Amino acid sequence: MVSQIEHLNQLSLTDFPEYFSSLEVPELGSLPGLYKGYFVGPTWLRKLVKPLLVITGMGDWRGKSIDPHGNIINLVSTKRGLERKLPMNVIEQTSLIDGKPGIAFCYHASNPYP
Repeated sequence: MVSQIEHLNQLSLTDFPEYFSSLEVPELGSLPGLYKGYFVGPTWLRKLVKPLLVITGMGDWRGKSIDPHGNIINLVSTKRGLERKLPMNVIEQTSLIDGKPGIAFCYHASNPYP
């Protein structure tokens, strides 16, 4: 049986809009928790991600933490341990992919990037 991650790694970039459009929007109250991060998509893209994240100080990105108030923080492993970087918020908004109701993770304006 193919795992969900293996399935996503078999998709081309042009397959992702249709895939995202097929997903249900989660309830905001169901989001709090710790999420392990995985890079998915074509092999060439997954190979580019790590070097690009190193440049931003996010090279050993591990995932995200979401609190009950919709605050999100990236979790990055460093020599000092697990650090929290680049805060975000969850917002409800219309999807830029298909125009349906959705949610987005938006970086704070105070972040140096992205």
